[in-house]
Amino acid sequence: MTTIELTQNHISAPGKIARIILTTWLVLSMISITLLQIAKFQWQFLVPYWLIACCVPLWHFRHQVTTTLQNWRAPDWLKFFLLAYGMVLFEETFSAFFNHLSEGFNFLIFIQRIGQFWAFNILAFTGLILATWLLYSRVQFTQWEMFYLIGFIGLFSERIIYLLPNELIGFLTFAPTIFIFYGFILSPALMSMKPPQRRMLHPVLKYTLMLLAWTLLSQPPGWLLASLRIAFPVLFPSCNFIPCG
Repeated sequence: MTTIELTQNHISAPGKIARIILTTWLVLSMISITLLQIAKFQWQFLVPYWLIACCVPLWHFRHQVTTTLQNWRAPDWLKFFLLAYGMVLFEETFSAFFNHLSEGFNFLIFIQRIGQFWAFNILAFTGLILATWLLYSRVQFTQWEMFYLIGFIGLFSERIIYLLPNELIGFLTFAPTIFIFYGFILSPALMSMKPPQRRMLHPVLKYTLMLLAWTLLSQPPGWLLASLRIAFPVLFPSCNFIPCG
């Protein structure tokens, strides 16, 4: 195994502790969210369970999946963007389904909801996808570093970070957002890239660069999404599903 491969697969002791804490937090959050949403007769609680059902085999077979994706004969950039956007569409298909169940199921409306969730999240995730590609292809990050960074960015994207520590929903959605809704979505794209010799930077500098790149690259698609949602609201999920503003 090469030095780069060891670097990619190595998890430090603090990293292991953080993973244990977040995993415990995730389990407790999922139990609490499930009980709360069942009490309200809401189906949205099933979304993370479906994603967990996909996360577990991805994690268990991560070495085989990584080998398969890295041996895929296509340019790294093409694999990365196909997998990143493909996972967004995959995740949002099921988000549309379980959100639509709260309306009562109608196949034609369900197809409409899929298109709406796709349109919204393709634009919503573009800044993060571009920032991840830009930094991960040029700067030496481990996959775990990038996984947690993406999850941390998700806390800001979903405004969960602003709910802590005073709002219960912020506490309950903290770990699921990191693990399921953001870290998982871009994991196959990260796994597809063979780790070349990239530039070594101090952690504070490279983490700052990632946050700065995400902030800047998210502005154009964010403005476009906001404008289109006002001009063509039928193309996007209603505010009942994804809050407006």
